[in-house]
Amino acid sequence: MIEDVGGVTSQLVSIALDAAKLRHEVIANNIANVNTPGFYAKRMQFEELLSGALDRYLNNEEGIDRTQLDLIKEKVEDGAGLIFSTSHLVELDQEMIRLAENTLRYEAIIKANGKRGDIIKMAVNEGKR
Repeated sequence: MIEDVGGVTSQLVSIALDAAKLRHEVIANNIANVNTPGFYAKRMQFEELLSGALDRYLNNEEGIDRTQLDLIKEKVEDGAGLIFSTSHLVELDQEMIRLAENTLRYEAIIKANGKRGDIIKMAVNEGKR
């Protein structure tokens, strides 16, 4: 079996992108239901889940391993545990701001991952000399 060159970081990036996609879907659903009577805005809490894993890592002085990331990935793929309904009606301007923030977050993750790939590529090329 070939080990993933990116290791845990690569897996974390993948999960973060999946979470951003899910958040985009939640926001789009809010926008689509802006005129639905009695519809309350939904939110996603991926950062809280990841923060909890980080807190456990800092308190136990253990690394975040693939098992922890697999559990987070399952929750992101399922979505049910990360999406909650608020007690607020949908405010279109706020949802558009959240949509723009999420788009920027997604693009930043993609760009940072590309830079990380460039660094790995440079290291491999330098090793050939």
